[in-house]
Amino acid sequence: MNDEGEELMGEYYLQLRREYLVEAPARLGELRKDLAAIRAGEPEALESLKSRFHRLAGSGGSYGFPAISEVSREAEDWLGKHPNPDDNGFAFLGVAIGRVAAAFDDAARELGFPAPPQRPPPFGWRASLVGDASDLATRLTVGLRDAQYTVTTTPLATDPSTIAASERPEIAVVIPGPGEDPADSVGRWTAGPFERFLAVALVADPGGVDLLRQPYARLDLFVEPARAETEIPRWARAVARASAAPASALLVLTEDAERATVLTWLEAAGVRVTAVTSTAAADEHLRKEIPDLVLLDWALPEGQAAALVRMLRRSPRFALTPVVALSSLDSDQERELALAAGVDELLLRPIGRGRLVPAVLHRAARARRLDEAVRRDALTGFLTAGTLADELEIVLAYARRGKEQLCFLLLDVDHFRRVNEQLGHETGDHILAHLARVIRERIRASDLVVRMGGEEFGVLFRRCSPEDARAVADEIRRAVEASPPIVEGTPMPVRFSGGIAAYPDHAVGMRELVLAAERALRQAKESGRDRVVVAG
Repeated sequence: MNDEGEELMGEYYLQLRREYLVEAPARLGELRKDLAAIRAGEPEALESLKSRFHRLAGSGGSYGFPAISEVSREAEDWLGKHPNPDDNGFAFLGVAIGRVAAAFDDAARELGFPAPPQRPPPFGWRASLVGDASDLATRLTVGLRDAQYTVTTTPLATDPSTIAASERPEIAVVIPGPGEDPADSVGRWTAGPFERFLAVALVADPGGVDLLRQPYARLDLFVEPARAETEIPRWARAVARASAAPASALLVLTEDAERATVLTWLEAAGVRVTAVTSTAAADEHLRKEIPDLVLLDWALPEGQAAALVRMLRRSPRFALTPVVALSSLDSDQERELALAAGVDELLLRPIGRGRLVPAVLHRAARARRLDEAVRRDALTGFLTAGTLADELEIVLAYARRGKEQLCFLLLDVDHFRRVNEQLGHETGDHILAHLARVIRERIRASDLVVRMGGEEFGVLFRRCSPEDARAVADEIRRAVEASPPIVEGTPMPVRFSGGIAAYPDHAVGMRELVLAAERALRQAKESGRDRVVVAG
């Protein structure tokens, strides 16, 4: 084979590897769903989980990701030796799935190239629309499929306990018809063995719905019909993002035996744990990653525990990160000092597994949901502009240490003000939501997208050259041109301009990188619009 043929084969193999990684979230979703089915006693779920690990063990190596194969094969072998897992076995399997997820993350970082358009996979997250088969249900189906859910509809009287555990949805949206009382349906979907694994929303008029009483008090979301088309897909994306990866915790504990015990408890519950013994090591870790929760010893020497907590609370990055502290002193003064510093919960020793693990899991889950609500734009689901500085600082720090290249792309819809003035803000929002869907389908899971404000978006690509970033931007531009948003039955042509700046090619600091991208965007606008320019 000549050099040109080998190059083409290399590109083809790279494309296959990319497509394999695109399917990772859905594959992990199936593993977790099978584990839930095993817990519920489904007779065929254990064999299904073993089969999925077997396929991953084979496919990971075939696509050049040996770590995926290794951890999947270990899990498959364990299942072969333990056909009747107990609670400890369930915990082991939860950790095993977390290790597979980590292997997929490492593979994505290793590949480091822009991904092709992501097609919604034929497996993974599921949503059930329960009740009225109305026009609203049809519109919600479209929105949920855009969020990459597989959607099924079922009558209001459906009993979810009759659905095989491996087929049950991650979210259910109850939509009563005119004159129908949703109470019984809400009660069925919010109770039972799958309560912890299912998020439930109710779409109804507020009359007769008392959210302080059962069964409505167990709802995850209540929304009136007029806002459902916007709120339900946004909520569904938040549920997926908050649940797709295992919770993470940073332990700052000095005593070896206690640290080992807590580490074992949390890892058995499926939490991804980093354990350190000093505030200096904790500070170093926090510069690289934002954990879902921090657990520390309140008796760290020289008041270091309070100092660390205050440092967290001064940073916008950690404003919502829950902090749980362990203390041996039971006094009002000690509790007041901890709360004043910013501790969310002070647990007294001796600590039992039954107290600590639920406190960590529930606080971490709540923090994720709050983070999604605060940091995400309501219309597009992308990060808000206020989060950009923190995210850029983290990614730039990684790039400096690893000598990586990264790119920042600014996109701005051409003549968008004219659209708002002539057709109204509702049409403008429809166009921006359409553009957001196109962007989301053509980037990697590791890429960050920010709605900068108005009609401007920012995309941060890790391990990406300016040429690759420009290729993705041009692909998005062509896709919007080929498939424009439909406004009142008519295609609405949309064009946008883009500017790209790279680290370290065009800037070495956060502010300089953004300014360089802004200059490139301005050049694209001044040279005729409908184009992408790389900073000079």
